[in-house]
Amino acid sequence: MRKTKILASLLILSAMLLPCLASCSDPGAIGSETVATSAGAASDPALGVVRISTAAEFLAMKADGNCCLDADLSLTASYGAGETPTAFVGTFDGNGHTVTVSGAPVFADLGKAVIKNLTIDGSIDSDRSAGALAASCSADCSDDPAGYAVIENCVNRASVTMTVPDTAEIESWWGVGGFIGKSAANCGAMFSGCVNEGAVTVKCGKEERYRFYAGGFAGICDTFLARNCENRADVKFDGDYANCLSQDGCAGFVGRVAMTAGANYCNIEYCVNNGNVRGGRHAGGFLAYSGINNNTCRYDSGNTPYRFFANINNGDIEGKLYAGGIAGYCYGSGGTDIQTVDIEFNLVGGRISSDQWCSPFIAYSNSVKNIIMYNVSTAGLAKRTADAADYMFVFLGCSSVDYRLDTTIRDNYIVDDAGEVRYLTYATADVKNNRIEIAWGIDNNYVTVVSADKLATGEIAYRINEAAGTDGFRQTIGKDPAPTPSMGSSFVAFSDGRYLNRETPVFVPVPGYYDVGQDLP
Repeated sequence: MRKTKILASLLILSAMLLPCLASCSDPGAIGSETVATSAGAASDPALGVVRISTAAEFLAMKADGNCCLDADLSLTASYGAGETPTAFVGTFDGNGHTVTVSGAPVFADLGKAVIKNLTIDGSIDSDRSAGALAASCSADCSDDPAGYAVIENCVNRASVTMTVPDTAEIESWWGVGGFIGKSAANCGAMFSGCVNEGAVTVKCGKEERYRFYAGGFAGICDTFLARNCENRADVKFDGDYANCLSQDGCAGFVGRVAMTAGANYCNIEYCVNNGNVRGGRHAGGFLAYSGINNNTCRYDSGNTPYRFFANINNGDIEGKLYAGGIAGYCYGSGGTDIQTVDIEFNLVGGRISSDQWCSPFIAYSNSVKNIIMYNVSTAGLAKRTADAADYMFVFLGCSSVDYRLDTTIRDNYIVDDAGEVRYLTYATADVKNNRIEIAWGIDNNYVTVVSADKLATGEIAYRINEAAGTDGFRQTIGKDPAPTPSMGSSFVAFSDGRYLNRETPVFVPVPGYYDVGQDLP
């Protein structure tokens, strides 16, 4: 299959990053708090801000404080560290400064906090769940779907490595991420305008059933949201695939979502993965594994499905058994619709490989009523080993579902010059009509196979937008080799028998970001 370089770093981010929030040296309000009027001002309760300039002052912050960093710091210990960590639940404005970590994250635990305008550097090598920003997250979303921690305009450059110890209990959970290691049950975080540049590595040297996950932003996060973010670093399992025996995996953004039954979900939009990912058992450009029996995430349940909207994957994705350009494995409660997937207006490139299911978009799901529409893939698919399954190249690996009844899978386009994608869906057990050859999907507009040359003309961008009734894809003809969700590119119109660019929308403008509780299209 022809492999096309899709986009350089930050095509989305350069055009779409929200303006930086006012620093804590600017006059005005941050939320309901009043900020200081000069960077050199001393702490003044009347102004609502505590200014931090030393490691000692940082470690002594009030857990619910409104704090601003006035100098670069070096830390060898985490805020709130202890046998029972103290969660930070206040506001911490890095004010453009850098915290360099050595062996321990910035925070031991994040509750419903706001962390912004901070850069993290250094390295962490741990035998516990770890992230450069926080080892754990206890921001409870069980009663409040928006109860997550908020991380805005932050950059992580610290490398983070976690080694699962040989003394770990069987089936225990382990998470390592560029920012957050592992959330508590029903807890989560939202990232906006953040970048991860630090390599994330998980090691496991024992052939046991451990549940270990790694992600460029979070290892395990029951509820995970990201908008206008980019992962630039590799995320990998460093070890023998023989030790990947359970629900383990790696991804460019988050390893595991919904480890707990509740109303846990993910919502990733306008993000870019430029890092390469090497499995475990499951691997994805943005998510390795989501879902557990009796979790609920769909549009009529007060949250969203496992949602991926207008993202770009440029990284190579490798998994032991499941690898997808967007997601590796999305559990759906055995053919019900209480956990669903929504994948729209994504562009997938890179090389995707595994030994069992390998997909441009999602390697496995057993939910009905999944939404997989208006996506483009130029990704190359490859067998990881010579022993890989013959059926492995699929549009969607599945079980328990006959997707011939699904009306929300359509208008997807893939480059497959070698004709490697044999199945629309394929299940290990041939029951419920769930082995569907790709020809049926092509005949019924689930997916269309196109050439890279045709993708470059602007025709496919226009066709998809016309079908959707919105300008979800753009493409600067002659520059962009494929349709892109980047708002830095031009709109595509059709006039006088040819496709051309315009600077104004042709169809309805693409929907913006939707917070939890709002109606989604």
